[in-house]
Amino acid sequence: MHQIRVSTLHEWIREILTTTFPDAASCPPADLTGGISNEIQVATGFGFQQNDHLSIYVITAWVLGTDFPNRFPAAHNALHSPNMSPGEKASWLSGWTTSLLSTLETDRDQ
Repeated sequence: MHQIRVSTLHEWIREILTTTFPDAASCPPADLTGGISNEIQVATGFGFQQNDHLSIYVITAWVLGTDFPNRFPAAHNALHSPNMSPGEKASWLSGWTTSLLSTLETDRDQ
C-alpha cells in the first residue's frame, strides 16, 4: 500500500469501522476520530509507520479494546519484540486477531 495523507488515513479507518461495526457508526465523529488518532499514536510506539500496519493495529484495538496489548500476553510479546520488523508485527497481529476471533466465534456457536 502506498503512503497517503494522515487525514485520509483517519477517514479510511473511520469508514472501515463505521461500515463494519454498528457501535462505531453510533459513536460521535469527533470521539471516533480522536480514538483513531490516539491508537495511531500508540501504534507508532510499536514501530508501525506504514498505513496498512497502522490500520491493522487501530482496527484490532477497536475490536479487542485499546488495552489489548496488556490483556493478551501473546500480543504484548509480539508488539514489544525487538526481533520482529513492523511488517512482521502487523502480519502476526492480523493473523492472531483473525484466529482469536474465529476461535471465539466457534466456541460461541457450540
